[in-house]
Amino acid sequence: TGKHKEAIVNFNKSMALQNQPEPYTICNISYSKLQLGDTQGAYDDIMKSIEMDPKNSYAYKVRALVWIKKKQTSK
Repeated sequence: TGKHKEAIVNFNKSMALQNQPEPYTICNISYSKLQLGDTQGAYDDIMKSIEMDPKNSYAYKVRALVWIKKKQTSK
């Protein structure tokens, strides 16, 4: 719904309740950061998410969106 600041707050609350960091939650935080213009924060988070679960195809989509935003389309 475009409420990315609110989403990040809620995702962080969710992470606080989890026994260990959840790669899908981190992926969603990354996407919201990207939508808010925090490209570096989005990149850092999405790389962490991919490292935690390399089979998460959505994370690769988000990483591609980060690279597009950074004008690094050759990657």
